[in-house]
Amino acid sequence: MIDQAYGTVQYERLCEQVARQIQNMIVNGRWQEGLQLPPERELAEKYGVSRTVIREAIKVLGARGLVEVIPGRGTFVTSLDMKAVSLYMGLLMKARSASLLQFHEIRSALEVAAAGAAAERAKPEEQGQLRELVELIDKCLAADAKEEFIQADVKFHAMLADAGHNPLFQAVLDPIMGTLADMRRITYHIKGSPQHGQIFHRRILECIERSDAEGAREAMRQHMVFVTEDIQTAEREIASTKTEAEGPNYNK
Repeated sequence: MIDQAYGTVQYERLCEQVARQIQNMIVNGRWQEGLQLPPERELAEKYGVSRTVIREAIKVLGARGLVEVIPGRGTFVTSLDMKAVSLYMGLLMKARSASLLQFHEIRSALEVAAAGAAAERAKPEEQGQLRELVELIDKCLAADAKEEFIQADVKFHAMLADAGHNPLFQAVLDPIMGTLADMRRITYHIKGSPQHGQIFHRRILECIERSDAEGAREAMRQHMVFVTEDIQTAEREIASTKTEAEGPNYNK
């Protein structure tokens, strides 16, 4: 049975505040999977807002994968699994409009830890899959197949997160993987960038195959430093190209 621990709501961004309070009830386990939420009218009375606000809050929660609206039956709490967490993280990152470098800063810290975890916990078949991806990347580089290279690169890093057998690595890194493809697209043309990345992929793989967790972390750390420099170089080139396209500013 749903308890009556409803909070008060401020005027600003009402639907977000209501959504956050309901979300807290779900995350804290007070409203559990399968439980039916009260009708819109009752929620509106409890929170002191209009039914329209409640309806919008339910849409927000639905987008986060926390509730499901079943026509003719009502709104129900869904399973709070890693897919829902990943979806919510992705929405949050988009809402914050973070730059590629900001994404990369978070990604770097997580991937260093994930590489170490993979070295400690990867199963033989996962090590084999990582090796296959490294070999595929070699073929893509040899053929100068840019998009195929990018997809294989992303799969390699996603596989590392899986091989660490920590569902939180997967949940948090998954929404960042889309930005990894973007990073690779703007840095691919930089001389030696794809090849440098592959050198580190091999080092990381070798450490994982011999269960060298610290070596894997250090190899990933160095990889991330090079990627940071590549992103900075690419962004300077983009800024320079934009300035040239705009022409001289005679108002200075």
